[in-house]
Amino acid sequence: MAVWNMVFCSQLTNEHRTDAEFFKPEYTHLDSYLESIPYVNHLGSLALFVKKGIFDISPNRYRGNGIPLIRTFQIKTPIANDENLVFLAESDHEKEFFKTELLSGDIVLTKIGAGIGDIALLPSKYSRYNFSQNVAGVSVNRSKINPHYLIAFLISDVGRKQILRYMMPSGQGKLELRDIKKIKVARFENSEDQIALLVRKSEILIQESSALYAQAQQLLESELGLDKLNFQKPVGYRAHFSELEASQRSDAEFFKPEYQELLNLLRQRKHSLIGRVFTISRGICINPRLYNETDGTPFIRIKELSLDKPLLPENSVKIQRVDVPTNFPFAVEGDYILAVIGATIGKTNLIDKSMAGSLFSNNTACLSPKIDISHPVAMELLLRSPAVQMQIQQRMAKTAQEKISDPELRRILIPKIEPTMLDELERKCEGAKAKLLESRQLLVHAKTRVEQLIEEAVK
Repeated sequence: MAVWNMVFCSQLTNEHRTDAEFFKPEYTHLDSYLESIPYVNHLGSLALFVKKGIFDISPNRYRGNGIPLIRTFQIKTPIANDENLVFLAESDHEKEFFKTELLSGDIVLTKIGAGIGDIALLPSKYSRYNFSQNVAGVSVNRSKINPHYLIAFLISDVGRKQILRYMMPSGQGKLELRDIKKIKVARFENSEDQIALLVRKSEILIQESSALYAQAQQLLESELGLDKLNFQKPVGYRAHFSELEASQRSDAEFFKPEYQELLNLLRQRKHSLIGRVFTISRGICINPRLYNETDGTPFIRIKELSLDKPLLPENSVKIQRVDVPTNFPFAVEGDYILAVIGATIGKTNLIDKSMAGSLFSNNTACLSPKIDISHPVAMELLLRSPAVQMQIQQRMAKTAQEKISDPELRRILIPKIEPTMLDELERKCEGAKAKLLESRQLLVHAKTRVEQLIEEAVK
C-alpha cells in the first residue's frame, strides 16, 4: 500500500536530502517527538570533533600491541570489544595518525559496510585509540555530557532510529559526518548520572569477565604445558615418506616443526580423538531473505560464533520452521559444541539449554557428544585452546577458501584433564559468563531508562 507524506521545500534544503525514505511519516513523527522534549542537543555540539578514520592503511602496519585500531569488528557491541583487534605502533600513531586519536569514553560508529549504523563506547581498558576508514569517531566533550549517558541514548530506540534515518541511500549505504552531527540527543539533567553509572558498571563487568576468562585460559595452558613450548622458526625442515603416507598429506605446511612439537607434547598424556568423543553433523544453507529478528527458530551463523565469548539467544537471527527443508531434521539440543568449518575456522561455542532447538549454517559443524561430558564449559575452553586450534590450522585444506574436512576434524587430539582441574576451569568460565550476562542486563536497563524518560517528557 502506498504511503504519502508532504514536506516543505525548506526541509529538503536544510537536510540536503531529496530521497523519499528520509521523510517517511515515521521519521517526521520522530522529529515532532524530539521537538516536544524540553532540552535537546545536536551530537555535533557535544563533540570536540567528528572525524573519518585513517584512510587506506596497510595491514603490514598492524602490530600485536601499541595503540588499538578500532575497525568495524569492534563495534558489534555497545561497549567496543576486542574481536580481531589490531594495534598501531606508537611511533606511527604519534607521527602520522595523531589527528584521529580518540580517548576512552569517546564514541565510534560504523559509517559504511554491512554493520553500518553500529555504535560503541571506547572502554577504559586502553587510554588512547585510533580508528579505520570505515569508522567515524566522535570525540566527546566531557564538560557538556557524560559519554556513558550518551551511548545509552544512542543505543535507545530514538537514537537508533535517527542513525538509520541518516544512512545515505546508495548501493552499500553510508553515514556522512554532517549527518552524524545532526543526531538529536535528549537531555535529562537529574537522571543522566544514574544512567551513566549503569553503563559504567556494565563496562567494569565486561573487563572482569575478560580477566576471569583469561585466567582460565592461562590455567589450562599451564596444565597442558603449552606455556613451556618455545617455537623456533627453522631455516628448513623435513618429513619422512612414512609420515606422508600415514597422514595422507603432502603439503609442506602440514609438517611444520611447531605442529610436531605440539603433538609430541599432547601424546605424552592421556588423550582421545574428536571422532571418538563427538558425532559430527553439518549445518544447512538458508536464504538470508528468510531471516527475521524476532519470531521463529534461532539460526546460528558464523558471525555469531566466537573464540572467547558465550553464545547467547539474542545474538542469532530467526527463521520459520516451515522454511527448513523436510530432509533436514537435525536441531541443536543442550550442551552441544558448534565449531566453524569454513571461513573463520576454529570459532567454537557451546550450545546450552537456552539455545536448545537451534539450527545452524552450512559452514559450521555440530559436535554432539557420544559420551557424557560432565564439564561442557571446560570442554568449550579446551576446544578453543592452542592445543586444538593449532591442530585445526595444521589440518586446514589449502584451497581458495580454507576449510577442514570432517575426516581431518575427527583426527584431532583432545587431551584429557583431571576432574579437579576441570572443576576449576568450569568455575572460572561460568563466572566469566555470569558477569557478561549481568553486564548486558545493565546496558538494557540503561537503554530502557532512557526510553522511559523520553516517553514521560513527551506526554
